[in-house]
Amino acid sequence: RVVIVIDDLGPNKQAAASVFDINAPLTLSVMPHQTHTGWITEEGHRRGYDIIGHIPMEAKEPHSLGSGGLYTWMNEDEIRENLEGDFNSIHYAKGISNHMGSAFTEDERAMRILLSVLKEHGFFFLDSLTTPKSAGFRLAKKQGVKALKRDVFLDYNDTPGEIEAEWEKLTAIAQKNGYAIALAHPRKNTIDFLRRTLPSNKVTVVPISELAGE
Repeated sequence: RVVIVIDDLGPNKQAAASVFDINAPLTLSVMPHQTHTGWITEEGHRRGYDIIGHIPMEAKEPHSLGSGGLYTWMNEDEIRENLEGDFNSIHYAKGISNHMGSAFTEDERAMRILLSVLKEHGFFFLDSLTTPKSAGFRLAKKQGVKALKRDVFLDYNDTPGEIEAEWEKLTAIAQKNGYAIALAHPRKNTIDFLRRTLPSNKVTVVPISELAGE
């Protein structure tokens, strides 16, 4: 079984529509407070997709996170307030993943606050593993929050050959462990690859809730 999470949805309606054109139970990872966040979550839910929030978190390299982003300097009330606002903008979410977050996910104080909010909502945490030192998965287990972590970035290098190589790595992990999780983006090469590959592939694509519920 393979979970394919399509990240960075929200700013571009056409990109989301191209994902909907792929006949597979992909997982939609939607950013908060974006131009088309509302349309994507409503249309995605109507079509039966699993939806998770793709929450911007502080990276080690300086990046603007936009509305609803989480920073390590925030106090507990600020983290909670931003998260609640994010959840309100992303309807039907079952969990969240981190967008960027190499600094935030290493910060144990900040992550404990985030995970306590997830626990209150009954949400799971998918660790994008933007840093190998992320504390997210380990702390989630300690706090009784269901947690998953990605195995590959399908299109970190957005060329057909690299996507093919990462897909082979993904399927090998799934065959060994019984499942694997890939993060991908709604880019042309990725969309073309999935549209071409999934109908004839030996793996079974499942929504993320199938793994999060186990």
